[in-house]
Amino acid sequence: MAGVACWMGCAPAPTTQDSDVAADAANAVDTGTSACTCATTDTCCDGCKPKAQGKKCTPAGATWGACNAGACGAVPGSVVEWTLPNMGGVTALDADAVHVAVTLGNPDGTAGATQLWQVAGQKLLWLHDGFAQSVALLPGDATVLVVGTTPTLLLSLADGATVTVLDGAAGPVAASPDGKQIAAATDAQIRLYSPAGALVGELAHPGPQKARHRSIAFSPDRQQLASATGQNGLGSPHGDVKLFDLAAPATPITLECTSMSVDFAPDGQTLLAACWNLVFIYDAQTGKPLAQGVDTDTVLSVAWAPDGKRFVVGTLTGGAKLYDVASIQSNIAHPTAILPVPEVAALAFSPDSKTVYVGNGLKSAVLAWQLP
Repeated sequence: MAGVACWMGCAPAPTTQDSDVAADAANAVDTGTSACTCATTDTCCDGCKPKAQGKKCTPAGATWGACNAGACGAVPGSVVEWTLPNMGGVTALDADAVHVAVTLGNPDGTAGATQLWQVAGQKLLWLHDGFAQSVALLPGDATVLVVGTTPTLLLSLADGATVTVLDGAAGPVAASPDGKQIAAATDAQIRLYSPAGALVGELAHPGPQKARHRSIAFSPDRQQLASATGQNGLGSPHGDVKLFDLAAPATPITLECTSMSVDFAPDGQTLLAACWNLVFIYDAQTGKPLAQGVDTDTVLSVAWAPDGKRFVVGTLTGGAKLYDVASIQSNIAHPTAILPVPEVAALAFSPDSKTVYVGNGLKSAVLAWQLP
């Protein structure tokens, strides 16, 4: 029996030939098998079907590629995958010039860990056992990092030992850019702490029905705080975002955004938010939406580069998507590049904005994407 012809455009071979089809026959390759395969590695097909937009492929002369309109294009820059001790999928990341802090865990919370890595040499410094859903390096502090678990912990940066427990907090965490304040969520509020763990303030933000706290972010000047709640299960659009003026926290701005992740721009003027299957940029002072884009699936994470020129969005199936801010007006439509990683649950930029760390929510792996 003759093999199946695999078309360059990934269409199935025709059952009959007419003059038009015969003219295209030179574009078909007989694989000699019962399965249709690609004629070249630069064609994005899975058997006789085109691969979905953003799926991983292997372009000629490169290791990492992403499908775009049926063609396999190399991911710009370079990508190095860090294989971590197997403690579940990556749930959160944070980075400074020296370290990358990672939290991992199984979805059911039965296993997990916090790991601290040294960027130079990709060296694991220590591992702290226990499920954790978020982590924050305390800027300007050489002693502790904050881990959002039950309860929230301050861990020694030197060895991962517990320094203190943040009483009452058991959700996402954030550290202010000046390192002078810590925010940690409970079921009904955001609690503010000093770097030593003393409670200094409380912000009311009860999670809407069927939602829980997912993300917290300080503005660069520590005058505002964004708190996001999102669905308990994928496909359940419940939640909101509140923008608190920390000088008058009793009257926050509420944004209709079922959010898994929020991050302020480095100038503090705008807020980037993952809103279920939407990406929004809001005016941080008024809450007015300035730009938005529709994604093909759930948006799990967002991060703004410290230089303010780019941001990255992590999705459930579409990978990590890089955007140039200068190209965006009112519509977030076309990413500059896509890193095809499934379930991008965590993102963090290096302080020099040259590297974005991408957490794979399905396995114990972080990808260091050195940007062009």
